[in-house]
Amino acid sequence: MIAAAIERAGATNLYLLDRSGAVVRVLTQTNSINVGAAFSRDGRMLAFTSDRAGSPQIYVMSVDGGQARRVTYQGNYNTTPSFAPKGDRIAYQGRNGGKFDIYVVSLNGGDPARLTNDDASNQQPCWSPDGRYLVYTAVRGEHSRLYLMQVDGGRVISALTEGNSDDSDPTWSWWLSE
Repeated sequence: MIAAAIERAGATNLYLLDRSGAVVRVLTQTNSINVGAAFSRDGRMLAFTSDRAGSPQIYVMSVDGGQARRVTYQGNYNTTPSFAPKGDRIAYQGRNGGKFDIYVVSLNGGDPARLTNDDASNQQPCWSPDGRYLVYTAVRGEHSRLYLMQVDGGRVISALTEGNSDDSDPTWSWWLSE
């Protein structure tokens, strides 16, 4: 299955498509913007961003359809959800002042844990297959770089890229190899 944000008649909603592009299921039917779908590892759930509450927030729903459930309530601009491998937590970027930080919230909602708190704008988190790390983009000054962080404790392990380029949009293979 492919989850896609498709705009029709001024509304952007999420659809499930098969590999030929045929619509299998309409997931959201709102006049809001619904984008950024991320599958859980088992493929049964989707996390996504919607502004149906007035500002971008993270929601989850079953790929079988049904009601979407909001999981973020703190912050006024939360986007780019990424499911933990066990499906019990979601990492996302939340705007804090004029920059973004990385947060993790339980699938059931509640108080999020703020993992970054520095001068960078930290964005686009992605879980490692074992759930111990997040790779993410940090914009410092004029350039963005990729960083690796230990989830428990929020300790930055290392910068993965360096130089005067712009590095972004990290994703992790679900296949572990050492």
